[in-house]
Amino acid sequence: MFNDNVYSGAVDYAMFTKDGNAMVEAVVTAAINMKRDFTYVMSKLEILAETEAYSECLDTEVRETVYEVMQKEGLA
Repeated sequence: MFNDNVYSGAVDYAMFTKDGNAMVEAVVTAAINMKRDFTYVMSKLEILAETEAYSECLDTEVRETVYEVMQKEGLA
Protein backbone atom coordinates (compact mmCIF):
# COMPACT_ATOMS: atom_id res chain seq x y z
CA MET A 1 0.00 0.00 0.00
CA PHE A 2 2.67 2.54 0.97
CA ASN A 3 4.18 4.29 -2.02
CA ASP A 4 7.36 6.34 -1.58
CA ASN A 5 6.41 8.53 -4.54
CA VAL A 6 3.22 9.74 -2.88
CA TYR A 7 4.83 10.78 0.39
CA SER A 8 8.05 12.37 -0.79
CA GLY A 9 6.94 15.97 -0.65
CA ALA A 10 4.16 15.52 -3.19
CA VAL A 11 1.39 16.11 -0.65
CA ASP A 12 0.70 19.70 0.35
CA TYR A 13 -0.63 19.57 3.90
CA ALA A 14 -1.39 23.32 3.85
CA MET A 15 1.18 24.17 6.48
CA PHE A 16 2.63 27.69 6.43
CA THR A 17 6.19 26.53 5.74
CA LYS A 18 8.03 23.74 3.92
CA ASP A 19 9.41 22.64 7.29
CA GLY A 20 5.89 22.45 8.68
CA ASN A 21 4.74 20.44 5.71
CA ALA A 22 7.70 18.09 6.15
CA MET A 23 6.90 17.61 9.84
CA VAL A 24 3.29 16.66 9.15
CA GLU A 25 4.40 14.42 6.31
CA ALA A 26 6.85 12.67 8.64
CA VAL A 27 4.09 11.99 11.17
CA VAL A 28 1.72 10.70 8.48
CA THR A 29 4.39 8.56 6.82
CA ALA A 30 5.45 7.03 10.14
CA ALA A 31 1.82 6.25 10.98
CA ILE A 32 1.29 4.58 7.62
CA ASN A 33 4.45 2.53 8.01
CA MET A 34 3.29 1.41 11.46
CA LYS A 35 -0.28 0.77 10.20
CA ARG A 36 -1.65 3.33 12.68
CA ASP A 37 -4.91 5.18 12.06
CA PHE A 38 -6.08 8.77 11.72
CA THR A 39 -6.74 9.05 15.46
CA TYR A 40 -3.10 8.19 16.13
CA VAL A 41 -1.92 10.86 13.69
CA MET A 42 -4.17 13.46 15.30
CA SER A 43 -2.79 12.64 18.74
CA LYS A 44 0.73 13.26 17.42
CA LEU A 45 -0.33 16.47 15.66
CA GLU A 46 -1.83 17.73 18.93
CA ILE A 47 1.61 17.37 20.49
CA LEU A 48 3.26 19.03 17.49
CA ALA A 49 0.77 21.93 17.67
CA GLU A 50 2.15 22.85 21.09
CA THR A 51 5.27 24.07 19.26
CA GLU A 52 4.68 27.61 18.06
CA ALA A 53 6.34 26.98 14.69
CA TYR A 54 3.80 24.23 13.90
CA SER A 55 0.70 25.48 15.68
CA GLU A 56 -1.35 25.48 12.46
CA CYS A 57 -1.09 21.69 12.13
CA LEU A 58 -4.57 21.39 13.66
CA ASP A 59 -6.15 23.77 11.14
CA THR A 60 -9.10 22.35 9.23
CA GLU A 61 -7.34 22.15 5.87
CA VAL A 62 -4.37 20.30 7.37
CA ARG A 63 -6.64 17.82 9.17
CA GLU A 64 -8.73 17.23 6.05
CA THR A 65 -5.64 16.57 3.94
CA VAL A 66 -4.24 14.19 6.55
CA TYR A 67 -7.59 12.39 6.64
CA GLU A 68 -7.64 12.04 2.84
CA VAL A 69 -4.15 10.53 2.81
CA MET A 70 -4.97 8.15 5.63
CA GLN A 71 -8.23 7.18 3.96
CA LYS A 72 -6.41 6.35 0.70
CA GLU A 73 -4.20 4.03 2.75
CA GLY A 74 -7.22 2.41 4.39
CA LEU A 75 -6.26 3.80 7.80
CA ALA A 76 -8.92 6.45 8.36
